[in-house]
Amino acid sequence: MILAFHDLVHITKQAEQREKAIEYWFQSLKLAQETNIAEGIFHTAGTLGRNFLQTGQQEQGRHLLELSISVEKQAGFPGVDALENLLLHSS
Repeated sequence: MILAFHDLVHITKQAEQREKAIEYWFQSLKLAQETNIAEGIFHTAGTLGRNFLQTGQQEQGRHLLELSISVEKQAGFPGVDALENLLLHSS
């Protein structure tokens, strides 16, 4: 189900429906958190965080990147350095 939301996000983003894409990302993140699927939380929070930073929404972007990094470290996923670097340079 999380992957289905993620696919919907990419479709709506390509159709330039940013608000709808963000809504689907948050639904995906909520589902990942409710089911405690670390990979879903990591990917979705990281993607949302990067998107918010790109649109100048620093506070929300940083919060989501911090969530993604935290989950990433706990689960032992590779790539934490890239997200920490992005977070560091978002100030």
